[in-house]
Amino acid sequence: MCVCVHARALHVRVFDACGTAHLLAQLWPYLPSELVASALELAIAARVLDMRASPYDLSAFEGQPGGFDLRPVRVETPAGRRLYQREQAALAQASRPVRRRLLDAYEACIRVWDAQEREAEDTVERACG
Repeated sequence: MCVCVHARALHVRVFDACGTAHLLAQLWPYLPSELVASALELAIAARVLDMRASPYDLSAFEGQPGGFDLRPVRVETPAGRRLYQREQAALAQASRPVRRRLLDAYEACIRVWDAQEREAEDTVERACG
């Protein structure tokens, strides 16, 4: 999921298939650490799945700390494609509550930023008007 926001227009668009890195990079100082951790965990899980479905040989990393399942997903086979689709669907399902919390946090930030901007404009208008 990626959220694209233009603060002045207060316009939020959600794209389910893209990452949350841009959103987190902008908002992490304003978010609860648990929410940031949840979003990053999902992003890492999605990246691990993509790496497993790629032609990379990850066998050298098996058994390393982190507990990632690094077994290949052989997308060149029908069974591998079905596995990849199931795992993607599971990640999408797990991301729904995190996506909603991120959107709520983003909208709350926009409301605060917009109110601050209006207050600053009013202050300038009173001082200059």
